[in-house]
This record gives sequence, structure tokens and C-alpha cells, in this order.
Amino acid sequence: MTLQPEVIKAELDKSLDILADQEDADFVRKVKSILLTNLDRGRIQKFIEGDINNIQAYVLRVADSYESHFQLVNELQNDKANEEWKELLEKMGRWAFNFLIRKGYRVEHATQDIAEECAVEAAIQILNAYFPFDVSFHSWARVIVQHTCLKYFRKKTKKSVVQDSKLVDIDAVQNFLTDPTHHEREYLDDIRSVLLEAISQLSDSRKQVIELTYFKGLSPKEAAEKMGKSIGAIYNLRFYALEDIRKILGENRNNINE
Repeated sequence: MTLQPEVIKAELDKSLDILADQEDADFVRKVKSILLTNLDRGRIQKFIEGDINNIQAYVLRVADSYESHFQLVNELQNDKANEEWKELLEKMGRWAFNFLIRKGYRVEHATQDIAEECAVEAAIQILNAYFPFDVSFHSWARVIVQHTCLKYFRKKTKKSVVQDSKLVDIDAVQNFLTDPTHHEREYLDDIRSVLLEAISQLSDSRKQVIELTYFKGLSPKEAAEKMGKSIGAIYNLRFYALEDIRKILGENRNNINE
């Protein structure tokens, strides 16, 4: 049986009233906001499986998760704390590598490089994604890493090389240096100019890491030696450089649309 949103909302309010006896009003207000968002996204409906008696358990699940994970999510997405990101990037690199190996890739440096690329792309998604607080944060992040690896597979096996206009974004950083076919040369020239302009606005260290790892094709280890930094620092620099580029490109598109 499918429960109507109004019925679920009424039960959520009852469960929140019970929660209010144990927690302060601000905590309950924040949990309620998460619950309503999850309801709009259909997550509550999937969890309760049509059983109204499961709603209270879901509310408690979200409340417990919010209490456990809010600080980490806030540090990653809002404060952009370096230490937390460094630790998460290392974990995601391992997850991506293990996933690639399970999919048949060889245990070699080239696979490690692909894993690192996937980890960085997944990190950018996590930076801007909505965390629903009804799952473990690391389980949620691991799924995003796996989806990013699958996206890499699709991109590598895709026969058509015609680019969609929406790819004037971070994906283009990895592709725009390759030799284009005649029918896409003009389009890729536009991508190059847009990306080069965005890259020129980066700080010196972030600009250098993009130039070394994307333009010159150096591995993170080689870039670290060239810049006199640790490999972890290179991962962080590249992650924030890509985030800056994505932000600049987004602002440019908004300005064009205004």
C-alpha cells in the first residue's frame, strides 16, 4: 500500500513531538527540515515500504544520524576542512581502486591514477550533494565513488565523441587536450578558450597542479616531486582547483543567461 504524503507528514509530526521531549527545539527543527526534504525526494516512502508503523523508526534513524554526522558533513561541505578532506580523499581513492580491480582492471600504477581521478570527481560531487542523514555517511560516499567509476567506464566505452553543451565543465578539463575530429574542432576550440580563462583565475599553486597533471600529463607523484609537496597536498590542490574551475564556469554560464 502506498501512503499519501499528507498521511506521512501527520505521522512525522507525531514522531517529532515525541523527539521534542528529548531534544531541544533547534535540533527538532533541523531534523524536521531533513525529513521533509527526504519525503519530497521519495526516500521516506522507500524506507517505510507502505507501513505507517515504520515512520517513527525512520525519524529516530535520521535524528541519530544527524547527531552523528552533522559535524563531519558541515566540515566537508561548508568549512571545507583540509584534514577531513585529505582523509576522505584517501579513503575514496582506496574504494575506487578496489572497485576498479573487481571490475577487471590490473593492479598497476595506471589503475591507481584512474582511481585517484575518480576519487577527485566523486569528492566534487560530495561537496555539492545533499546528504539525507538516513544512511551512513561513508556508505553514501562509497556509492558515489562507485557511480563515478561506472561513469568513467561509460565514457571510455562510448563510441560517439560528440560533446553535449553541458560538458563545458570539469569533464572537459580531462578531454579538451586530445586531438579533435574535424566536426568537433570548432566546438572544442570554444571549450579550450573558456577553460583556459577559468584556469588563469586560479591561485598559482592550483594553476600549477592543473598544468602539471592535465597539460603535461604528470602523475600525482611526479607533480609532488616537481612542486616540492607531498602527494596528499597534490590531491588537495587538484581537488580545490577543480572545484574553483567548476564554480567559475558556473558563474560564467549564469552571467550569460542573465
